[in-house]
Amino acid sequence: MQSIETIEPIVRQLPPELQQEVIDYVMNLAHRAKTAQRRSLKLDWAGGLSYLADTTNSVDLQHKISTWRI
Repeated sequence: MQSIETIEPIVRQLPPELQQEVIDYVMNLAHRAKTAQRRSLKLDWAGGLSYLADTTNSVDLQHKISTWRI
């Protein structure tokens, strides 16, 4: 794993416009990491097929799904 000390000299050798691209890319990565940590798991889909519970079992659903993939 490379550290900042390893990457910094390489970035300094780049032209200014590419240095700006590196900064933008790193900022984007930092933003994605921050938002990924804050998101909570949504279970709003749970129970979405409850109306099928009396007439369909999981095997029937698997067979139906396999026909949709074709």
